[in-house]
Amino acid sequence: MSTPARGPVQEDELPGIGRRFTFPLPDDGQLCVVIHHTGRRDLYVTPDPDEDTAVVSIEDDEARRIGAV
Repeated sequence: MSTPARGPVQEDELPGIGRRFTFPLPDDGQLCVVIHHTGRRDLYVTPDPDEDTAVVSIEDDEARRIGAV
C-alpha cells in the first residue's frame, strides 16, 4: 500500500536553463518539472529510487491545457 507524499515542493534555479520544481511522491518517488526560459516543460517521473526515470517534454500551451484539468 502506498504511503502519502510528504514534504514541501523544492524549487531550484538552473542557470541558463530555467527553474526546477521537485515534488515528493509516495514510496520515495519524485516528480521534477523543469521550466525552460523558452516555455518548454520537461517532466521527470521517478516512481521509486530503484526504477528508471521517465521523461516527457511539453510546450507552454500544452502545459496550460494539462494544468486546467
